[in-house]
Amino acid sequence: MTSPYPHAPVPPPRPGQATTACILSFVGSSLALIGLTVMVFALSNDDFAEQISEGAGASAASDTFVTIMTWLSVVGIVLAIASLVVTSMLMRGGSVARILFTVVAGLGIASSLTFFPVGLLWAGLCVTGIVLVWQRPVTEWIGAANSSSTYR
Repeated sequence: MTSPYPHAPVPPPRPGQATTACILSFVGSSLALIGLTVMVFALSNDDFAEQISEGAGASAASDTFVTIMTWLSVVGIVLAIASLVVTSMLMRGGSVARILFTVVAGLGIASSLTFFPVGLLWAGLCVTGIVLVWQRPVTEWIGAANSSSTYR
């Protein structure tokens, strides 16, 4: 069978570093999205909110503590959604996507540390993703993918 576009350029293969970074980002962002959504709904339960406030030593100002935890969870949800969007852009080889990926992952590191020690997993995934997307094979792949307007 012949191709209807015989002179169409073939996209360069995605390097393993980019694929690994995208998979880690999708998995980490999905887990964060699920976990933080559960946290927001759980904090709306008075019994759970009281127990978590007492466990954190914030019994005197439990309403304030629950409000802060709810807002931090909402910010984390927004970051997880942004990470999923940026990761899907990165999978296509977008040059701007790598910079956005780095910014969102950096914000993810900062926000994940508020959920210590569970947040260390997210922070580790963010650091790993940043390191992987700035390696030479990924740089060459993004350059090749963006050399033609076909892949933008």
